[in-house]
Amino acid sequence: MSEEEIAIEKMCDFERYLEMQVDVHELAIQDGCILEWDMQHEPNKAIGISLLSIGSSKT
Repeated sequence: MSEEEIAIEKMCDFERYLEMQVDVHELAIQDGCILEWDMQHEPNKAIGISLLSIGSSKT
């Protein structure tokens, strides 16, 4: 591979990484909103673990 091809490959990898971060962030927001709605409207039926609670427990 030429240096230009390597640079393009690295740029594409970084772009895919950024897209994945956005997808994970959107999923976490959606998961948090759904869990919050469940807790407010159906607290006895709210089950599962929020992705947000998993993420916050790592810090």
